[in-house]
This record gives sequence, C-alpha cells and structure tokens, in this order.
Amino acid sequence: MRFGSFKGRIVIWLQVFLLASFLWGSSETMAETTGPGSGHSHNRKGDMLKILSVLESKMEGERIPDKARHKLFTLEDGKLRLMASLSDLIAHDGRKTTADVAFLLITALIVLS
Repeated sequence: MRFGSFKGRIVIWLQVFLLASFLWGSSETMAETTGPGSGHSHNRKGDMLKILSVLESKMEGERIPDKARHKLFTLEDGKLRLMASLSDLIAHDGRKTTADVAFLLITALIVLS
C-alpha cells in the first residue's frame, strides 16, 4: 500500500466525519433558532447569490451545473444558511485548508440533498 493512497483515505474519512458531526450539531442548533417565533429574517436570494459566487470563484470560473443551481432553490432555510456561512468562511480564508473543507462540505450538501 502506498503512503499517498493511505493518506488520501484518512483525509476522506476525516472529511466525512467532520461533515457528519457538523450537520448533526447544526441541525439541532437550527431547530432551536428557526422556529416560527424566532424573529430571524432571512434573505434567501442573497444567500444563494453568495453561495453561487463563492463556488464559481473556488471552481476557478467554471460554470456551476444547472442541476446544482436548481438544488439551491429547493433547499430548506437551515441548510441554505449553513451553506451561506460556509461560503463566508471560504471568502474569508481563500486558499487555506479550512476553505477547502468548507468547499467540500458545501458540495456534499448539494449532492446529498
């Protein structure tokens, strides 16, 4: 077994673990804060534009597939806010590892929803 493939597997499993723990923790938090009387106003269109622009910049100008764009419109508010906050992290951190993990989380949310 080559070291490179072993390291790659560890990275993939770490990302899966982080995604699962992040989604599990965030769904509990969002259930508490997104009730009917929570008073939070939400700008879906602004969040979608932010997510799309960050994804396009991270993908170095490639066009996002129409199916992925359509999925953004059908996401629940909580998932959309989660993706918007991850987009903020990507925009802030640029090319760091945290931005790469946030990008992977966003793409996993799009694919799995």
